[in-house]
Amino acid sequence: MKLGWIGHGKLKSKYKPAVSENWFSTSPQGTFHMLYPDELSAIINLKDPDYDLCAEMDAILYMSGTHNDPFMIDVIDKIPCKVLSYHEGGEQDFLTWTLDEVLINREIMDKSDLVLVWDTRALGLHRLYTTTKVLWWPLPYPVEYFYNAIARVGFVPGYDILIAYAPYMWQSSTRNSIAGCMLAQNLIDNDLFSTAGVFSGARDDNINYDKSFLEQMGLNKVDVIPFVPPDEFLAMISKAKMVINLDYRRASGRITLECALTRTPVIATGQQPFAYQIYNGIKLHDHYDINSMIETATMISKGNWPQEWLDLAYERAQHYSMANKARALEEAVMQL
Repeated sequence: MKLGWIGHGKLKSKYKPAVSENWFSTSPQGTFHMLYPDELSAIINLKDPDYDLCAEMDAILYMSGTHNDPFMIDVIDKIPCKVLSYHEGGEQDFLTWTLDEVLINREIMDKSDLVLVWDTRALGLHRLYTTTKVLWWPLPYPVEYFYNAIARVGFVPGYDILIAYAPYMWQSSTRNSIAGCMLAQNLIDNDLFSTAGVFSGARDDNINYDKSFLEQMGLNKVDVIPFVPPDEFLAMISKAKMVINLDYRRASGRITLECALTRTPVIATGQQPFAYQIYNGIKLHDHYDINSMIETATMISKGNWPQEWLDLAYERAQHYSMANKARALEEAVMQL
């Protein structure tokens, strides 16, 4: 299938080459080129669209966000192929739109041929909101490359507990991970685990802020792990006894899926679409129910996390493979 993606900026060439190395990306650009690496794909400039290029596509996908661009309303009318409107936000994004954004989003969805949403819990809201067909289609994950990546890695430091992510000064959303760091320190203080590390993700001096912040919080038993390449990142998860992921950002929820693939027990919250879709009915926590998280961590420390939970999570994670998601998207477009 020939798929175009509408974005911002100008192309350096007519066709954007497939992404090969950055398979770890959760961005739509990286993801959709990974889905169709051998097919004709292109990024269409929203402010200066090439409609002749659009005509070569089977479908054009528009990545909708909290703030949709009113330019898209006019562009949809002129695109000579099917238009897919993709909404990665969940219930909270939907309910926090301004009135102007409500009108823009509704018109974009009504003009589209198909609306795709990431979070299953947002299906009902979107179906009330538009007359266009709405389907669940979460961002895929390169399951096919996952184990090869881990196999390529040599030695990586091992931690009993891994936390995602460090509380960057400029990103308020990651401050939820502060609770994860405090929880990890509490578990170590109570002799349930021995070591803990929090992924920084920072490539520059911001990591110094992370270290300083944790020191000032008295979290001296939690190491800050500098940025590591994706394959090492995955290998560290596979070696951990437990992962704590209280960061509600959607991209960070990907770590919950990676825990399912490595059969690593994880403490996660239902706010993350990946976590909800994989661990619903297995074990999820309310965002602030620390007592419940301590009970779960105690169970994990004693080796009592049921094998059937790990197996079920692993099975559900296979649903996100590139092959499965590409097939589902092609079938949806073919039915239009």
